[in-house]
Amino acid sequence: MKEKVDIAFENGQLEGVFQGAGNQSGVILTHPHPEYGGNMDNVVVRTMEQAYLDNGYATLRFNFRGTGKSTGDYNTFFDLCADVTAATSFLKAQGISNLAVAGYSFGSWVNAHTVFKKTAPLHQLLVSPPVSFMDFTDVSGFSHPCFVICGDRDEYAHASELKGHLKRWNIRAFKEISGCDHFYSGMDKFLYASVVQCIDHHG
Repeated sequence: MKEKVDIAFENGQLEGVFQGAGNQSGVILTHPHPEYGGNMDNVVVRTMEQAYLDNGYATLRFNFRGTGKSTGDYNTFFDLCADVTAATSFLKAQGISNLAVAGYSFGSWVNAHTVFKKTAPLHQLLVSPPVSFMDFTDVSGFSHPCFVICGDRDEYAHASELKGHLKRWNIRAFKEISGCDHFYSGMDKFLYASVVQCIDHHG
């Protein structure tokens, strides 16, 4: 059942959609840059959501502060990282302690910079991390399993540049989709299959 939810953070609340109540594992899904029209209803985020739902995960996608009906605004990426932390607390309050995080584009950048102080994620999925557009140089090796998906025609995550980060990030698996750009136009089924492969790789 799809449920619209409010996620509390220090000075307001985030608009979210929660599905899969009762599942033991859950995933937090983060969206592209709001300044370029990104929000939780993005088609790539929804495709990722469906892949996780079909594989037994509860899902929580939400709008970053200042996006959609989410209150507040952000001054630094630390504010957005705090949104991810708030989403983590929400899922834990639903009795879900086994958490994964999955972000697309800007959302992957935010997730990569979020410090998970109390509980390391089951895994982290970075879909088209925009290394050609945003700075990932301060992201070091992840202590938890991490997977990367991108297209070989991604104009914001050039494959040659992205591959330079993979060893440093200690990536568990890298999936490159042939003929695919940053927006996965007409590539939904290939993205879905790649997400499922990453889930199967770790569970």
